[in-house]
Formats: sequence, C-alpha cells, structure tokens
Amino acid sequence: MISDGDRVVLRLAGEITSRNAKKVGECLREGLDARPGVLEVDLGRVTYLSNDGGAAFFRALRAPRPHGTLVTVTHASARARTTLTQLGLARLIDIRTDSDRDEL
Repeated sequence: MISDGDRVVLRLAGEITSRNAKKVGECLREGLDARPGVLEVDLGRVTYLSNDGGAAFFRALRAPRPHGTLVTVTHASARARTTLTQLGLARLIDIRTDSDRDEL
C-alpha cells in the first residue's frame, strides 16, 4: 500500500477468489482507514478475479460512502472488469482501463 497525500494506492496481485477474499477485504478496509480522498485499487497484476473474490469489494466498500472516498479500480483486465460489472460494482466504483490512466 502506498499513501501519497490524499490518495492511497493498493496494488493487488495473483488470483482473488473465495480463498483470499477475506484478506483482500481487510487490505481494502485498511486503505480506507486513513479516509483518503481517493483509494486506487490497482489490479494490473491480478491474474484472475472470481465472483466470490469480487464480493470482497462489497464488504469493504460499505465504509467509504459516509466519508466521501472515491474508490477507483485501475489496470483491470477485461475479464476482471466484466466480473466487477456483473457484480454491480461498476455503479459503486470508478473502473478505469490503462487508456484512462492519464485522467487520474
């Protein structure tokens, strides 16, 4: 986890499945504990995101809404973006591709 002023960047790697969803959720909540203006979740090194793994985002995202934290997912593969969208997370978080990176 990298903290830069009002932005926290959390870089995840490997597979995110039901086996490690709890740990991923804890990492996300840890990033939110500082109440940053932006929590960027970098999925560039994530090789697989299951529906069960994506559920970790729901549990962690309960916290930022009252504090106004913008949660942004970057470098997500097409497959990971599809999973997040199917779970309905695209309505709750900002999902960006590599081509959107300059706009952050």
